Amino acid sequence: MKKGLFIVGIIAVIICCKSNLKIAEKEKEQERRMAAKYIVTMVDASKKPSATKINTLITAKVIDISGKIRSITIQEALDSYVANTKNENPSQYAIFEIKNTSKVILPVYGKGLWDRIWGLVLLDKTSMKVEKIAFDHKSETKDLGANIVKPSFANQFIGTTVDLTKQSYTLLQDRYLNNTATQIVDGVSGATRTSRGVVAMLNEDLHKYKKYLCP
Repeated sequence: MKKGLFIVGIIAVIICCKSNLKIAEKEKEQERRMAAKYIVTMVDASKKPSATKINTLITAKVIDISGKIRSITIQEALDSYVANTKNENPSQYAIFEIKNTSKVILPVYGKGLWDRIWGLVLLDKTSMKVEKIAFDHKSETKDLGANIVKPSFANQFIGTTVDLTKQSYTLLQDRYLNNTATQIVDGVSGATRTSRGVVAMLNEDLHKYKKYLCP
């Protein structure tokens, strides 16, 4: 009797584990699709961008913290991007190259007031000009730090030049403290720490791509 109950218990555990794995994979696939759609919106100006378009628009690479670069699949790049929005110390960074252009989408990651913040930078490798940029966050304060997602904040970076020899940006509130940056960013009102996080994220993480951008 006890043996039978033991076997039933083992079977129940196996079924539960399989069910949890299916749920986890479903959630992972949903995150992957959302990330793909997010990236496609950086390239596709249509009103209804589809996540499935990413394979026709993008090729992917990855650069690790030592500067080694290799080609990867779109799925691997999306998984890396999503994972890095949750991890404080990424070991590699996905690179989304726009086919038949000199343009590339580079993810950046940082720390806001409360938790992780991140962004996508559409950069022209020839001019090093930012052509488009978008930010997101995990739990910044509503109507304050959460406003980094708004175009009114993000658009001020468009047309700026990324300088990999020094810091590219300084926050307006900190302009007398920053030692080299000349491109001034006006922070979100009432959210200085989140704004500082965005500026630090761009200054630090864009340098992680130096061996890719300046081979």
